[in-house]
Amino acid sequence: MNKFYKGLLLATLASAGTFGSQYEALAQVQSYTYSARIAASSDDAEEAASGKMYLNSSDIELVYDDHENAGNQTVGFRYQGVGIPANAVITKAYLQFAVDELNSAAANLLIKGQAADNAADFTTATHNISSRALTTAGVNWAPAPWTTLNQAGAAQATPELKTIVQEIVSRPGWQFGNALSLIITGTGRRNAHAFDGSAGMAPQLVIEFQSDKMPEPVTNVTCDPASSSTIGCFTSVKPVGQTQLMTIPTETHTFQLIAKTGQTQYTSGGTGTIPGNNDFTAFVGKNGSSKEGYLSINHENSPGGVSMLDLSLNEKTMLWEVNEVKKVDFSPVVQTVRNCSGGITPWGTVITSEETTNSGDANGDGYQDVGWQVEIDPATGKIVDYDGDGKPDKLWALGRMNHENAAIGADGVTVYQAEDGGSSSVYKFIANTKGNLSEGTLYVLKRDNSTATTGTWVVVPNTTKAERNNTGSLAASVGGTNWSNPEDIEFGPDGKMYFTAKGTGIIWRFKDNGTSVSEIEAWVTPKMYPVTHKAGVQNENWGTGIDNLTFDGEGNLWALQDGGRNNLWVVYPDHTPEKPSLKLFMTTPSGSESTGLTFSPDFRYGFISLQHPSSGNTATYTDAAGNPVQFNRDVTLVFARKEFLGAEAVVPTFELGQDLTLCEGDSAMLTAYEGTDAVVKWTGAALAEEVEGAALTVKAPGMYYATAYGNNGRTYTDSLEVSVEKLAVDLGYRIPLCNKCTVTLDAGADYSSYLWSNGATTQTLTVNTPGTYSVEVTSANGCKATGSVEVIKKNGNGNDLVPVKLIQVYPSPFVESTTIKISMPEQAAVVLEVHDMKGKIVQTLFKGTMKVGDHNFEFKPATPSGNGIYLVRFQVNNQKSTTKIVQSEK
Repeated sequence: MNKFYKGLLLATLASAGTFGSQYEALAQVQSYTYSARIAASSDDAEEAASGKMYLNSSDIELVYDDHENAGNQTVGFRYQGVGIPANAVITKAYLQFAVDELNSAAANLLIKGQAADNAADFTTATHNISSRALTTAGVNWAPAPWTTLNQAGAAQATPELKTIVQEIVSRPGWQFGNALSLIITGTGRRNAHAFDGSAGMAPQLVIEFQSDKMPEPVTNVTCDPASSSTIGCFTSVKPVGQTQLMTIPTETHTFQLIAKTGQTQYTSGGTGTIPGNNDFTAFVGKNGSSKEGYLSINHENSPGGVSMLDLSLNEKTMLWEVNEVKKVDFSPVVQTVRNCSGGITPWGTVITSEETTNSGDANGDGYQDVGWQVEIDPATGKIVDYDGDGKPDKLWALGRMNHENAAIGADGVTVYQAEDGGSSSVYKFIANTKGNLSEGTLYVLKRDNSTATTGTWVVVPNTTKAERNNTGSLAASVGGTNWSNPEDIEFGPDGKMYFTAKGTGIIWRFKDNGTSVSEIEAWVTPKMYPVTHKAGVQNENWGTGIDNLTFDGEGNLWALQDGGRNNLWVVYPDHTPEKPSLKLFMTTPSGSESTGLTFSPDFRYGFISLQHPSSGNTATYTDAAGNPVQFNRDVTLVFARKEFLGAEAVVPTFELGQDLTLCEGDSAMLTAYEGTDAVVKWTGAALAEEVEGAALTVKAPGMYYATAYGNNGRTYTDSLEVSVEKLAVDLGYRIPLCNKCTVTLDAGADYSSYLWSNGATTQTLTVNTPGTYSVEVTSANGCKATGSVEVIKKNGNGNDLVPVKLIQVYPSPFVESTTIKISMPEQAAVVLEVHDMKGKIVQTLFKGTMKVGDHNFEFKPATPSGNGIYLVRFQVNNQKSTTKIVQSEK
């Protein structure tokens, strides 16, 4: 799909509760969230200290690289087509990484931006990143340890980068759609996934901003269901109407049963199973997670209710697991009835909407008991207490009516509502305090005339209990427009508000200008639409009854129908009444309607309910967990593309096995994932470059990492350490043997078996005759080594000693000092001197009688560092040797 404007585009009003000239000037300012991952191989680039460029690495080292050209790198991240207008006000910005390799050592990084109006591509030209001009603004980052592979959480997110981004978009030449680059330098190491290693986990840039200039409209939306991984990319199902089964595009998508009436048991707050008429199905991620959170399920009954599920994604099976099912207690507010749709607040609570105005004040508090919005904390399952009296409250200030849903703005003060019945009006509420919906001003939308594209917001009296109890009639009395059963209202990704009128089947949209609205438009109207499915093209009647609306991350509008043939449609951003652009995602089981769709924050998972299906639906549909599902009672489901749910989404796991020890000179074959649905890539310090393939032959010591990259975008990494056992048997050198004496040769105690040249199999061998003796040793790992020694007849004067065989020098070349080792098999007269190249004695290390054994001498020239050549002259009795040693610069 062409890049739309990912993220929700939420209206932000500049003033709460007052409409003055200052508000008018700011009323068109909107809040947006831009989110994009690296989109090309060359857009996450590394520059070695030498200036050499790497454009196609499978991972990104931030910033130390221990491979070729080891050292601290300069790393660049370029984001194309950034949809931020010039001079937008940046309110938040950060980079989100995902862990490719575990690192816990300290790292200190500096993040800056490229000071450019439109950042150019990274190329292979030397120093292509470090040569770029940088922003004045910069941010230091000392990331916490990265201890979990593939994790992309708070520890992998940079600190606030808004000053850097602000400097870039405020440049005179910045334009909507330009490219932006961020550049990181520093010390230490954190390894993150790169585009070439895992495009779905590539570095992600998230920017929140405000602007009065709307993003350019989408004019063409296309996608390939076979290659795209977005939830709104699919081939339409055939419009077959209702059967005993639900139909979805099974070529690309699958579903899993989460809860079912009469089957799913409460674990707290109540007993028995959850009731029926499942409606609003609100997923709230824990700390913004898309893999664990709460699922709030409305029950549109009399009395009504809400079930709160705690659930999480098992990343081994790629199935959702329900950990707790809690019944929300409404007795502190008397009761709740016909819980229809609702909303999710920016602060993570859930609002459930009561779609009836039954009369009664059982607790005598002056408020009618039913017909309100109710806010619930999903973590506790309790209704919010706003006045601090220890008792929960309904949201009285939002008015009493036949509530359908609530759309809460990112500003924390703006709420849009629609009344399904009664006044059939559209409302806006401006809270007095951000994040507190207990007090504020309520407005109703008044269209200038029945065909006008403009309208105004009119205040609805809403301060006394009597006024709040009668919101619907008061709204009608001040001129609120009747839209024929408006249902869901949502923030659109183009800054407009979208709502559906169930009675007419129209999806309306308008632009909110503060005190007024404009561009009122019947965006989708009831008529026959061509549906292109895999078997052909068939016209399907849109009909009436569009009930719930939900936008996904690509700006597609999911429209759930309660009426007609109860279809679930997806309307694409380039849709116009003249040139329709929509698809059919689901046909529902007999007797049912789809309700309450919400998405996970990453828009991979959709949570939805099927309400009141026919009890006669006996056919079964196998879900992603392999369980047969009958649609004969209310069910709540999660659906997703197959890449992210069920067996086809499972991580390509494998085991490299235990760490391995090789004998010196031997090799071994390591085998990772061998399935055809994944590609394996090997990395490690012993490898000059990344190696691709299921198997790898190794002979060098070190850590080896194998990562399987599944066709579904999932990855799995295992590691193994290879050690090389180097055996060396030291029996000594030319051991002297006196008359009538014996010598014991010792091969060492670290071996499991021994074989001497005379057939002995012990660690030691005692000999009494001169000759050459050898031994073969075998370690516990099966590695072998041999050693030999010459036992000579001792004459006592050392005349047969050969000096060159008795001396070792290490290291050579050396920088500051070197060691000279003399190994004496017998006592003898020794002179050990170091000469310069002119023959002058630089240092006399020993002169006299040297005893049997090893003797070490350090030679350290007076000049600590420099280039020089020296001669080590070693004399034993009358025999001499000369060894050349070299000193080099650092």
